Amino acid sequence: MVAKDVYLPHTWRLGEWYHIVPVGDVHRGSPEHASKAYLNMLQWCTEKDNYYVIGLGEYDDWFSGSERRAFRVGEFHDGTVFAVEQSILQRTLEHAELYRGIAKAGRLLGLAYGHHSYTFQIDDRETNPKSVFGKTTTQVMCEALNVPYLGFSGLLNVCMKVSRPTGAYTEWRHFTIYYHHGHGAARTKGGSIAPLRRKVEGFQADIYLMGHDHNKWALPETRLRIHNPKRWAKGTQRAGGMVESANRLTHNKVIYARTASFVKGYAEGPKATYQEIAGYQPTEIGVVKVTVRWKFREEDTNQSSLAWAVLDGHASA
Repeated sequence: MVAKDVYLPHTWRLGEWYHIVPVGDVHRGSPEHASKAYLNMLQWCTEKDNYYVIGLGEYDDWFSGSERRAFRVGEFHDGTVFAVEQSILQRTLEHAELYRGIAKAGRLLGLAYGHHSYTFQIDDRETNPKSVFGKTTTQVMCEALNVPYLGFSGLLNVCMKVSRPTGAYTEWRHFTIYYHHGHGAARTKGGSIAPLRRKVEGFQADIYLMGHDHNKWALPETRLRIHNPKRWAKGTQRAGGMVESANRLTHNKVIYARTASFVKGYAEGPKATYQEIAGYQPTEIGVVKVTVRWKFREEDTNQSSLAWAVLDGHASA
């Protein structure tokens, strides 16, 4: 499991909305891939300065786990394996270029991998300084784009400078994303919600994201917590030099979502997709969007420190 901090190069303004877009289960190259919708989404995220993307795996439609095992133990000539891997490498690098604009703008938080990621087998490290031996296709995409490689799951602190609306004063703040490529399959919404809801109970974060089952939904929760303590607070002197100071309750938004796909589960015609054969419910293609901002509560608008700002958010699916 990965634990990372990413520091954004941008300053977020107090009260302004910013958008986190998890992208996963793309399956580019499969017959059911929704290419037009996928390219339009990436173009939109490239053009919008306040959109940030995190990848949740399955970018290309490579081998499944059983197919990878068969390929590893198969009696293939080295030349055959080399030719297959060169094709995979070329397509992987071509796919990475679709994210180039988002990455150059400092708005690609990183890429996680999924069940269909391929690990390169040809060991050419002695002769090839750019060898990809032992790396996954997602690792190759991350290195090509110079963005964080997020593994299969993890906790990610997204750190940014926050300023007042005038931009006159800044202070570092962060929020935490728990992400997981996902597992299992669900024929009902309840079956889709339960695995992620269990993560909410076991991992501390502000945003929880999971893919894999192609469901598209987002749910907010409100939690009560005690506010961060003031520094050097004045209060009532108690025994032994202890000081008692008043605090208060504050509302914290928590958002969790299953992050959809770019696979058409059902298509017209007699040839059935695997979703149709398995009897899965129809799902929407596309992405969910998590929207967040830093804000003061009404009674805190005169505070000098941005430490009093709280994270507000909602999601759309």
